[in-house]
Amino acid sequence: MVDNTFVINQSQFAQSIGISQANLSENEMGNSNPSAETLISIRVRYNINLNGY
Repeated sequence: MVDNTFVINQSQFAQSIGISQANLSENEMGNSNPSAETLISIRVRYNINLNGY
């Protein structure tokens, strides 16, 4: 079995999807919603199915 788990911090995650850490923080706190572009970046970069979200 291969463990594909990896750990990155909030700043690294934000950078990897092309947004600022401050913007990511606002999304996480519920003060704003991620843009469609951000959601697509997450889907493509991390191969996550976002159907139903």
